[in-house]
Amino acid sequence: MITRLQRWSLLVGLAVLALGASASAQQGCANGGPCVALGTDYLQTQPGSNFNFGPGIGVVNFMGLPIGPAATDTKVQRHADANINGGFIPIQIVALSMESTAPVNVGGSFFDVFVTLDPANLGNDIGQMQINGSLGGGTFTSFFDVFFDAHFAPVSTGQPFDVFSSIALSNGGSSWSPTPPPSAVIVTGPFGEQNANTHTGLPANFVDFFPCSVAPCTEDSSGQAHHVVSPATTPEPSTLLLLGPAGLGLLWKLRARRAR
Repeated sequence: MITRLQRWSLLVGLAVLALGASASAQQGCANGGPCVALGTDYLQTQPGSNFNFGPGIGVVNFMGLPIGPAATDTKVQRHADANINGGFIPIQIVALSMESTAPVNVGGSFFDVFVTLDPANLGNDIGQMQINGSLGGGTFTSFFDVFFDAHFAPVSTGQPFDVFSSIALSNGGSSWSPTPPPSAVIVTGPFGEQNANTHTGLPANFVDFFPCSVAPCTEDSSGQAHHVVSPATTPEPSTLLLLGPAGLGLLWKLRARRAR
């Protein structure tokens, strides 16, 4: 039989747990909001993305090489809930996959160029983000370092080689929305789930975060690099049906080219 003292102790314990859960939910988001929930941004590289490799190679234009889900080729994690109009929160780019839009002439030989994150520096692809506006959307500022591996695969002649480098990218004043644009990649999870971009169980003072949903964003590095992104999209079912064998052939070709 539970005594009155035991019952009181149980109620106190439950209250403490509830307060602890509330504090955990507000971690990184002081004063009750308004706030953006932590999560992952699934992005797609757009035209205008390029990198200047310097003498001997020059400027190379890039397009996204999807790694999923759907057209995603870039993933950025927001590692804390963010006070809207508050301070900076930590972010990390955890995936990047691009290829040159055309073969590149290096010393008389032509190469396809494939860019991914440098596996030896994955823990250094970090930065910060500040989110402004209201629960209805606004703008954000971000900056982070990217350590990458550019693999040069010969089209016909020449030896493959890699260029390992890093760059500091920054963006200021790009748009964000609490609701996804049409056909955007949706990854659903409970409030607090790092990999989700659409959370269930959001408190009333929290919203989700879809960057670059009004217009593409450009992460820039003083003219040396431009990475233009927008929310990754999911093809309509009718589009997938139209692709058929041709679409499967294109996917096979991309994988084969990247493997060279």
